[in-house]
Amino acid sequence: MTKSECYSQISTCNAGIEEDQKKIREWEEKIDLYENTNRRLERGQENMADFCSCHSRKICQARDY
Repeated sequence: MTKSECYSQISTCNAGIEEDQKKIREWEEKIDLYENTNRRLERGQENMADFCSCHSRKICQARDY
């Protein structure tokens, strides 16, 4: 293999590595977005459970009067 062919091969490998790194960053962003969305949904479910619990107590208290 000539020096030129060797440099060409290295360049091709580097381009492949850069493309792989770009794909990894894209997937990391998607994972972060998913995790953030999941956390928001969990907080929403907790808030809804708190609301329902509070609402149920108010109904029970109103019936007791």
